[in-house]
Amino acid sequence: MQRHPHGPHPRRHQHDLVTPDPARFAFFKGVDDAGDGKGGLRAEVTGGLPEGAYRVCTMVAARNHQPVAMPVAQRGAQDDCMKFEVGVWNGQGQGS
Repeated sequence: MQRHPHGPHPRRHQHDLVTPDPARFAFFKGVDDAGDGKGGLRAEVTGGLPEGAYRVCTMVAARNHQPVAMPVAQRGAQDDCMKFEVGVWNGQGQGS
């Protein structure tokens, strides 16, 4: 199977008090290159993101966007998410 990953970045509300709207993204990009040859992929966010809390997740699908069928129910997750915050850097290693 040839993979076709995406990297949606939905904006989170502070401290996860509200579930993010799955239909609204601060950034979304399909990654169509072969990566760095070491298993890494990169997607540049041109212009950056506004200050706030975000979650970035992988979303792997087949080249034609069909979902990936996994072999058994008792397995690890096929996709992953990371949470991060965007803030103003004060030049001293801490955000303001």
